[in-house]
Amino acid sequence: MSQRRGKAIKKTVCVSTDSHILAEEPPHESFPIREWTIQVLGKDEDIQQYVSKVEFKLHESFPDPNRVVEKAPFAITEKGWGEFVMDIVLHFVDNSAPPVSFKHELHFNPEKYTKFPVLNIKPNSFEIAQSVFGETLESPSVDATMAVTPSSKKRKRLEVPSVFNDEDMESLKKKLEGLQAGDILEVVDGVAQVDETSEELKFDLYTLSHEELAKLWTFCLSKNKK
Repeated sequence: MSQRRGKAIKKTVCVSTDSHILAEEPPHESFPIREWTIQVLGKDEDIQQYVSKVEFKLHESFPDPNRVVEKAPFAITEKGWGEFVMDIVLHFVDNSAPPVSFKHELHFNPEKYTKFPVLNIKPNSFEIAQSVFGETLESPSVDATMAVTPSSKKRKRLEVPSVFNDEDMESLKKKLEGLQAGDILEVVDGVAQVDETSEELKFDLYTLSHEELAKLWTFCLSKNKK
């Protein structure tokens, strides 16, 4: 039984900064007051396709320093005299992908500049994220057929725990196939082996101990009751 794991997706975004001096504002200890705008955009595509909201975590001296922008343009405009480093946090349309944060330095020389941070996005390995991120990820479908190789045939002829005959094993396989994607990951984490070449999670029911089979059986029953 196998399930291919999802891969991290890399996205490059643009962070543009634009500032100018407010001549009408009195300076702060000889430092001119400036108005500045920071905006997060897609590099080669509409960022709204995969970003749902953006947090700008400003210096604590600002009132309400944690600003959240929930629709495009994902931008913030403020004024002040000082330079500082802020955290910018991106939240995604595919909420199986955890938010990604990066540092952005606000400075005033030059007044206009653009940075291109690369995001390492990790959607849930069992979610289909192609429609959101525009990247090909594997479908969460489960291989319903246990491979029958000469070696696996030989294993079937070996002693099977008395509680689990061939009919029980087939029933357990079907129960596992009926689980939701996240449930499958919860099950196989304890018994799966990771093939680093194909990045597949694999396990063979006929190699598991009676205790492990009983655990899987109980887990499937508990899920079917919900």
